[in-house]
Amino acid sequence: MEARKLANGAIRQVASGPSGWLRSPGYPKFYIGPEPCDFTVSLDPGQKMSLSFTDVQLKERDGGACRDTVTVQDESGRLYQRCGTLHRPELVQSEHHIINITLHTDQQMVPARGFLAYYKAFGCPNPPVPANATAVFRNASHAKLACRDGHAFVRDDDGAVAKYLMLECRQQMWPAVDDCVGLQDLLAAGEITQDEFQRLFNETANVDILVKSHFSRILDYYIPVAIMTVLVLGNIIIILTIFYCRRALKEMASDEWDSIKSNPEPPDECDPDPTAPSRV
Repeated sequence: MEARKLANGAIRQVASGPSGWLRSPGYPKFYIGPEPCDFTVSLDPGQKMSLSFTDVQLKERDGGACRDTVTVQDESGRLYQRCGTLHRPELVQSEHHIINITLHTDQQMVPARGFLAYYKAFGCPNPPVPANATAVFRNASHAKLACRDGHAFVRDDDGAVAKYLMLECRQQMWPAVDDCVGLQDLLAAGEITQDEFQRLFNETANVDILVKSHFSRILDYYIPVAIMTVLVLGNIIIILTIFYCRRALKEMASDEWDSIKSNPEPPDECDPDPTAPSRV
């Protein structure tokens, strides 16, 4: 793990690799501050991560309120925050390949253990895509690549020339992939016939059409649908607001009318001199 101290006094540590332990500086005797201590765990793009806190002991304020905290975040936001003492391991899972862990305290040195955690990658990273190729399919264990623009794969096992290449991920690793070879070069070397050249050329041209149509579909369909959805939701909110205001006005008018009916009506004639003695 690479650790460095920044100009403002903060400590930043970077961890990579499929798994490893993370511990706060000084663990298990103390932890330090007051500047934040940041940990960044970075895996290969496409992988996911599990983080298990096996020990946490951070100081609390009187009454049990948090004073010092350890926080875990990824691209989606905050995943976990903890203070006090951990009595059993707690697991945090991230769907992203990078997470950040921050230990924060307002003291220079705290006589408590800090934290100890273990991270592990799961799933396969993104498959290797050579030049003049694109990934057309991907799931948890397999990926399908396609050559484009007049190129093709030459398989190592049988020397066959093909537009597509299927890969299998084993133990979180993809096999090595050779670059796509130009069809003109294969034809000149006698690796393929003229008929095979024409067939493969047409197939690789279709790959470019599919890739372009995918982005065109995003621009022509998904973006307008998203805009229309926002407009419709906005109109619904406006209509509901108008309906709510009208109902509130009706209820206010009804309450006022009930109040008028409940009060006695004033006399038809007014006494011209209220202070004059009454006549017997």
